This record gives sequence, C-alpha cells and structure tokens, in this order.
Amino acid sequence: MSSQRIQPLKLVASLVLLGCTWSACGSGLYELPPPPSREDWRRHSLNPGEEENLSREIFLAAKRSILSFTEAMSFEQFDRAYTLLSNETRILLDDLSPTGRGESVLSDGIIERGGAQYTIDPVDLFVIRNLEEILDTQPDRMEAETTRRKEVYAISQEGDVHHLVVILEEDRWLIHKPEIELTPGAPGRRTTGE
Repeated sequence: MSSQRIQPLKLVASLVLLGCTWSACGSGLYELPPPPSREDWRRHSLNPGEEENLSREIFLAAKRSILSFTEAMSFEQFDRAYTLLSNETRILLDDLSPTGRGESVLSDGIIERGGAQYTIDPVDLFVIRNLEEILDTQPDRMEAETTRRKEVYAISQEGDVHHLVVILEEDRWLIHKPEIELTPGAPGRRTTGE
C-alpha cells in the first residue's frame, strides 16, 4: 500500500517541479532577437587583408560591368547594353519608352512621362559622357554598400563626377538606376536643340 501512495506523490512532485521549471524558463526569461536579413550578413575573416581583397574584387567586377555597358553603347549594341542594366532599371525603361521596349530608349534617347516626351543621353544618364576613370570612393561621401550593392564614381574628361550604383543580380553586376530625373541640367538630360 505504501508503494501505491508513493506513486501519486511522485506524480504530484513531478507536476510541481515541471510547473516551476516552465515558469522559470518560459518565454519571459529571455527571447532571442530576430536574425538579420541576408542583406545584412557580413563576412568576418581571421585572414588579414581578405575583406579588402573581397572589396577590391567586387569593385573590379562592378567596373567591368560599367565598361561593358559603355562599350556596347559605343558600338550601338543596344540589346547588349540593355542586359547590363538591373531588372528594376529595365522595367523603368520599358515603362518610359514610347515603344514599350527599353532598348529603344538606349538607341533613340527618347522617353515619355506624363504625356510629354524628353530627350536624354543614355550614356551620360547611366554612366557619364567622356568617361575618363571609375573610382571606388570619393572623399566625404557616405556609402551604403553590401556584398550585393556597390557604389562607384564615374569621372569624365572634364572632371564631372557621377555617382553610380551597381548591384549583384542573377550572378552578374548590373547598373542600377531605378529613377530618372528629368529636370533641366540633370545627368543625362538633354536640353532642347541638342
């Protein structure tokens, strides 16, 4: 009989212990913060110089993409130049094109917005006219770079500077310009009579 009495006592003691453990270790004790998005992941290396080498490789890949775009435009390979733009940029050009094909904006330099037509210089809009060099940094400029987004600076022969964004999309670095400014004097905007 004493063993039968011990069984319920063990059960009650187990339930009390479980209740104490649950309240002490429940959700109120400590909550883990949500994990960072994949964009915010950072690589940390114990090898000296590895992060600088990765940054240099990204810069060179972005620079190659920009030079490929300017080369395609100079040889009037507008379909090829179009593929060197990010998906969001291509969608924008398709929407602004009078024909509905973004490639025509690159070849003709004509866009439509709000019923009005504007003439642009696609090379100056996406890179810079009379490209002299491409730099990785500019003094006093804050950059929001990740392993999938690179900011570079195109310098013209006249010394003008254009800030460019190049993103990694579908395993390729592509020029990214999701907005086109049409105010007179904006990069790429031609004035009447040009």
